[in-house]
Amino acid sequence: MDHQEGTKLYIDYGKCTHDGGKNENQDSLDAYLDDNRDLYCFAIADGLGTYRRGSKAATLAVASILGCLSGIESKPPGRWLHDAFHDAHHLLKDQNRVDPSLGKMKTTCSVVVLIQGKAYWASVGDSRIYVLRAGRILHRTKDHSVVQVLLDMGEIKPSEVRDHPDRNRVIRVLGMDEEMRPVVYSDGLALQPGDCLLLCTDGFWSCIDDDSIAAFIAAHHHMKAQAALDALFQDILSGAVEKGYGKYHDNLSAQLVFIRESA
Repeated sequence: MDHQEGTKLYIDYGKCTHDGGKNENQDSLDAYLDDNRDLYCFAIADGLGTYRRGSKAATLAVASILGCLSGIESKPPGRWLHDAFHDAHHLLKDQNRVDPSLGKMKTTCSVVVLIQGKAYWASVGDSRIYVLRAGRILHRTKDHSVVQVLLDMGEIKPSEVRDHPDRNRVIRVLGMDEEMRPVVYSDGLALQPGDCLLLCTDGFWSCIDDDSIAAFIAAHHHMKAQAALDALFQDILSGAVEKGYGKYHDNLSAQLVFIRESA
């Protein structure tokens, strides 16, 4: 990856998923990394629905979006993200019409595209994208959820979000009956060495607050991304509440991307 000022950057990537306190893992995550095309894409989804239905929805959505990458150079990245989300949305709706026996397939989804040294992203639902720089959170996607609405209205405090009884009620997802509008960041963030991208499902971020995420990343940025993410999952799964983590009770998945300067 070539930085716009000529600094050669490379992608250090790690991923991890765990079924948490559930019998089935309905999260899906995958990535596309192509140094030759200077193109990288990271996708994560958290399925909703009956047994096996949610897992299938998340898997189909991630595969659909990554499968669209062949045409990304033909349109602006923001438009590509918008179209890729709508393709996945209509794929799930078509599947629902073909086989409605198990209930409707729906899923949250968050995607980051890195191309020519810039980052673009889109999301729907409550799977999040964090962009961190110099030890602080530079950007964080906003949840499409009931608790986010309550938070915006001032009816609950930020500290109440993770344990609220309506925490799992999302209001915008792929596969929904109504029109689906992803939120797309299309300006393109110029990446710098030391930047970090984190994609995660709600089962992950409900276990660790934003300040703890920033502190952990700052303290472990010297490690390889996979090793740092493994260490974070180990802390969460071991119940390290003294470090500010909550008890896991859901599938938890995350992708961690460190932007580094080539030697």
